[in-house]
Amino acid sequence: MSPLFIFVQATPIYKNVQSTSSFAKIRLILLLITALLAFAACTKLCRSSYEGNRCEVLSRPKFEGQWNAIDTPGNLIYIDTISAGSGFAGLTISKNFAGNYFSHPIYANANGVNISIISQQPDSNNYFLQGIGTISSNDSMITWLYQITIIQDTPITTNYRGIWTK
Repeated sequence: MSPLFIFVQATPIYKNVQSTSSFAKIRLILLLITALLAFAACTKLCRSSYEGNRCEVLSRPKFEGQWNAIDTPGNLIYIDTISAGSGFAGLTISKNFAGNYFSHPIYANANGVNISIISQQPDSNNYFLQGIGTISSNDSMITWLYQITIIQDTPITTNYRGIWTK
C-alpha cells in the first residue's frame, strides 16, 4: 500500500490589500490587549501606604523604631525615634531630627520604601523642613535627603544627607 498524498492549492482568503491591512490592525490590537492584560496580572498597584503581593502589608511599621543618625553637613550624630502617627501612613519623628534642630516632632508619611516629610514648620518659627528618605531592602538603613530653609530677608537653604541605621 502506498501512502496517499493530498495536494491542496492555497487560495488567498483576502482578495485585496485593504482588507489584509484591516486584519493586521485587528491582530495588532488584540496582541496589545493581551500584552497589557498579562502585564497587569504581573504588576499590582497597591493603595498608598500598602505593599505586598496582595497589598495587605502596611508600609509604616518597617520605619518605626530607634535609629542611629549621621547627617551631613555638620557631621550631626544623634539617635532619633520614629513612631506611628495618625492614619495608615502617618509617622512621627521625635524632636531630635537634624541633631536637635527642632524642639517639636516632625510628621512624615510612609509609602512603600519611601518616607516623606512634606514642607512644615515644626516650631512655628522661620525654619522650614522638607525631605524624603528611602529604606534599604533589609529595613536596617534609611538614606535621607532633606533641606532646612530659614526664611528671612534672603532665604537660606541647607541641603542635608542622612544615613540612619538600626
